[in-house]
Amino acid sequence: MGYGTGPSLHQTVITAAKASEIVVSGYSAENREALRLWLDAADPAAFDWVPFFRSAIQDLEGGGEKAVFERVEKIRSVVKAVVHCDLSQDPPVERGYDVQYDVINSCFCLCVAAKSLDEYQQGIVKLSKLLRPGGVLMIFESEHRNCQLLTYPIKEHKCPYLAVTSEFVLKSFRDAGFVDVTTHSMELDPSHPSRVQNPERIGYFHIRCVNS
Repeated sequence: MGYGTGPSLHQTVITAAKASEIVVSGYSAENREALRLWLDAADPAAFDWVPFFRSAIQDLEGGGEKAVFERVEKIRSVVKAVVHCDLSQDPPVERGYDVQYDVINSCFCLCVAAKSLDEYQQGIVKLSKLLRPGGVLMIFESEHRNCQLLTYPIKEHKCPYLAVTSEFVLKSFRDAGFVDVTTHSMELDPSHPSRVQNPERIGYFHIRCVNS
């Protein structure tokens, strides 16, 4: 499952190569509709994800145009549903899809859905219930100097998000009973626009863990 994917299908370019079935989920109806538009290959109103998929497949996998075409078709065939999710609810996903998955992947979702460290930790516990024993949870987040509630701009709006540290998230996963927890971090150059805009941001981190 892709949890809280927003209007983006970028995660599926890798997962579709291995998965036989994928469920993607989003909070807003507008984002879910954007996903459905692309999955319906005949809809000309859809955002064109093919250039992104082409770049990922050629640069990361060394594949050519045939591989790109095959992956596009594979994504459309293995994504079986686009469903509603809400981390404040329990279960945090649409009824009927609150089953146990082999893998859950989530990018920049928990930090936006949670408004406190306690809510963030509760969200991890809720996601653990959607994983089979031995299932894998992968989280991608921004790394910050301290845990605190901040805002990020979207046009004229300021939207809240919970800045977290990798140390806090690692501890939260272990406290929730996850094992084999591994993390990879990438520090951004101080001159990077996202660090200039938000000096509290250090970079990004990815955590992979196994449900016990």
